[in-house]
Amino acid sequence: MLLPRERGDEAILTSPNAGECVGEMAMFDHRPRYASVVAREDNCLLKIDGTASQELHDRHVVIRMGLFLLIT
Repeated sequence: MLLPRERGDEAILTSPNAGECVGEMAMFDHRPRYASVVAREDNCLLKIDGTASQELHDRHVVIRMGLFLLIT
């Protein structure tokens, strides 16, 4: 994960391992992301947009709780 710095470059925050989530906090706090992720190799990703995220939050409590447990 890369965090932009004021001087124009980026600081490496962490390197996620296989199976880890990134960007998941946006599903809970509904705020813009603060970092970017760049893949070093091919990946399989799941993108959940804001509308789908809100629907999961509103209608599917079991999924929401599972995601919460995954990130804590």
